[in-house]
Amino acid sequence: MSSRTSSASFLVIGMLTTGAANSLLTKWQDMECVENCQSPNPADRLAFEQPVFQSLNMFAGEMLCLLPILYNYLASPTSPFSGTTRAVRLFQKFGRKLTPGDRNVENYQALSQDERDRQEATTAAGIDDDDGDQPSPFSESEEVEKAFFGTWKMLLFFFPAFCDMTATTLMNAGLILTPVSIYQMTRGSLILFVGALSVVFLHRRLHLYQWLSLVGVMIGVTLVGLSGSLKPSNDHGEGIVLQDEENSAAVFGGILLILFAQLFTATQFVVEEKIMATHSVPPLLAVGLEGFFGFIATAIAMPILHILFSEKSDYFDVYKLYHQVTEHRLVWALSLCIMLSISSFNFFGLSVTKLLSANARSTIDTCRTLLIWAVSIGIGWEHLIFPSTILQLSGFAFLVYFTLIFNGIVQPPLKSLRVTPQGEIALPGGDDELREEVLGVTAELPAEGLAGRVGLDVVDVEQPSHESATRS
Repeated sequence: MSSRTSSASFLVIGMLTTGAANSLLTKWQDMECVENCQSPNPADRLAFEQPVFQSLNMFAGEMLCLLPILYNYLASPTSPFSGTTRAVRLFQKFGRKLTPGDRNVENYQALSQDERDRQEATTAAGIDDDDGDQPSPFSESEEVEKAFFGTWKMLLFFFPAFCDMTATTLMNAGLILTPVSIYQMTRGSLILFVGALSVVFLHRRLHLYQWLSLVGVMIGVTLVGLSGSLKPSNDHGEGIVLQDEENSAAVFGGILLILFAQLFTATQFVVEEKIMATHSVPPLLAVGLEGFFGFIATAIAMPILHILFSEKSDYFDVYKLYHQVTEHRLVWALSLCIMLSISSFNFFGLSVTKLLSANARSTIDTCRTLLIWAVSIGIGWEHLIFPSTILQLSGFAFLVYFTLIFNGIVQPPLKSLRVTPQGEIALPGGDDELREEVLGVTAELPAEGLAGRVGLDVVDVEQPSHESATRS
């Protein structure tokens, strides 16, 4: 197994587990009673419903990723806040030298008296006697962090952080109104928006089977949404009837919120991919920066939303939020768990985006739905009820199947829609530079690392001794 495959497998597993944990923990928090919990009438009990605060939790967790990067930055010899230079001089004064690339005390080397005299003279004169051939005392990742951290380029992540804040708040509100499985399945519509935005902004070209796959995903989302508004009749589950008007409207409204949120999430994914393709940004730094900007934006928005909408909805009531969080330990404990899970999930997600693509990330994000559904049924939050469960399962099958077809992991059922090997780009002698240039024009297949180069238009490349690639 290649190192790339091993890395991809690790990232995919990490993204699946932490992503499932995040959705389940958030739903658990939504179901936690915070007021009138002793009332015999369940309708009088008030559950924790604070979607904006949950967005703040998410960004707080992401900000934790900045701690190791901030430490490296402050410890850098070039940092104005660093005490490293003084420490090095202290070691030099006592006859020991920190060699580039080594930070352990056992790797310090004693200096001769001549070397010490020469270094003291050059230090006093303000001369750097490094010959320039010595390796950097930082790893490649740390050098990239140093080049990006503390510069105006960090502001590039403000826009995806804003998209993330908006999408997460809308989805948290939708999760309050819908079962967690329907919530997660509806998020499968993300591939629709990512695919469309990839064509517009990343200049990807989609084959006919990919457009048809997007239609199939849309059908799947429709079936899932329909299952949320239906329930079995009183005749032992036979037949289908609409839920009462209030519950049906609530579920439908939640689904609309989740669908609308996917537009912002897709924008976030595409912008992230564009940034990370242009700038070599470590995923940990990207997560931390999004968390930092998102936390600030959400913290500013909370009092504004409280002033404008607290009388209309408890979702934005900061005073109630304070009492609910401080008086219920489980709510606070779940907030901490959500911070850790979302921090890990976003790190794995951004790593998948960097190693594979934005569409690969959205594909994996859709497939983790099965794990969430299984856990929800296992712990009794949801039940297998005919026929609504069959409808929901059918919608989920549509979502997964057509998403896999879209990404080229599964071949289309009709041979006329399949991409033949002649659609591959023929390049002479493994000319990586030319291949990169061509792929830069035609774009890569989403999830290319999983399925190879299939599913996109190619450009004829004229070579004297090789066959030109044909258009698909």
